[in-house]
Amino acid sequence: MASAFQRPSFIVIGPGRSGTSWIYEVLREHPQVQTAGGTKETLFFDREYHRGLDWYLNFFPYHENCKAYGEVSNAYIYNPLCARRIRAHLPGVKLVTCLRNPVERLLSAHAYRLRRGQLKGDVEHCLGAYPDLITTNLYWTALKPFLNEPELDLHVMLYDDLQQDPTRFAQDLYSTIGVAEDFHPSVIDKTVNPASIARSPVHAKVSGFIADSLRRFGALGLLDSLKRSDFVRDLMLNKTAESDRSQGLLPETRRDLIEIFRPEINELSNYLGRDLDSWLS
Repeated sequence: MASAFQRPSFIVIGPGRSGTSWIYEVLREHPQVQTAGGTKETLFFDREYHRGLDWYLNFFPYHENCKAYGEVSNAYIYNPLCARRIRAHLPGVKLVTCLRNPVERLLSAHAYRLRRGQLKGDVEHCLGAYPDLITTNLYWTALKPFLNEPELDLHVMLYDDLQQDPTRFAQDLYSTIGVAEDFHPSVIDKTVNPASIARSPVHAKVSGFIADSLRRFGALGLLDSLKRSDFVRDLMLNKTAESDRSQGLLPETRRDLIEIFRPEINELSNYLGRDLDSWLS
């Protein structure tokens, strides 16, 4: 008799602002994939670890036709403890990360955190006031704890590939987690969680408070529904063009950031056997 739940066979470990919302939708639509019930990310291996493994496994009820069970997280990549915890409970699990040009991801993260009311000011100001805008884009440093756990199977994907050919990217993702590659999700050519800013500082604080409160009380399903609601997004946010996020970043600052990221990019390039010179332009 089948168990009432299944241990996850894959986890997308982040980082956020690198296509994770799109990846979540692509996985959620696939008939052979069971994502965490009612939520994009459980945060179990990060800040909810105290709740225990049974709490986590309850997100993954058994379904007869499913071949892959897993979740999409924005945060696991940043907590070195996650690698050890995942290995302890899910040895052999497939881990997926999608990495983006670190300067472009920094700009996207700045816009997102402005939207949430988590920081104030343009990029130039925030780089000094919030150093984690930089450190959260040191990919090689973040990946090393996962690479040092031999029982974890890490698959690194690139946001560049997603942008260039989303269909092939989805097929690669499906192949990686062991489900049929020929499924065509409805979101394949859509932008999920597009760039946007809060309509006002009050809107930013309210949306942040609601999100944090729902997560604290365990209402993850409601939180996920609100995040995915076009009505809520239109009510709280104004869309902004990709180029708008670059305003305020001086050319010399961009060059300085590239030099900070260069050693990490080179290490990643060597590991992947991929030319990442476009990230150093």
